[in-house]
Amino acid sequence: IRDQPRYRGLGDVYKRQLHISEGGRPLFKDGFSCRVEVFLPASYNRDLTVITTSGVIDMTQADLMLDSLRAETTSGEIRLEQVKAACLELETTRGILDLGTLLADQITIHSTEGRVNISRMEGNVNYTSTHGSLVVDAAVGAGTYQTSNDGLLQLRYEKADGDLQFYNKNGDIQLTLPSSLAFEPVSYTHLTLPT
Repeated sequence: IRDQPRYRGLGDVYKRQLHISEGGRPLFKDGFSCRVEVFLPASYNRDLTVITTSGVIDMTQADLMLDSLRAETTSGEIRLEQVKAACLELETTRGILDLGTLLADQITIHSTEGRVNISRMEGNVNYTSTHGSLVVDAAVGAGTYQTSNDGLLQLRYEKADGDLQFYNKNGDIQLTLPSSLAFEPVSYTHLTLPT
């Protein structure tokens, strides 16, 4: 089965974009796996989009400096070590985002019920989730964090450069803020009692 042409990935260039997709699969695919390796020149600094359904996107061997990065998985895993970009978009349905240092003007993260772990994050963040968890060891910047059903929001901010908003309908918010931060906390709890 190994290295048959019909199982090789397919590449196509359209309007200066390279699209790579997996090749065919055998009828009985027990034990069959596929892998796509893409090597970018060290000088590449434009836009990069990487999408997988259930595979692993592993970019831990590269310190990326890009105009933008968009990485998406349904149930797989995304691993990044260090990324610097103007715009960073990460998305998972029920996968894992295992992220090192993220430096971006705009950081957008969406997780339906996935797990997101970040070592360090700097930028303006927009995080949305339904049931997912977010753990950030160190953050600098501003952001809006919203979990619409339940999940965990756990963040440690070293410095806030703008507004911070947190909403978690049924889950916990564990937040550490710098002692020098001047803020006005606003907390809402909605209860509906049966009559």
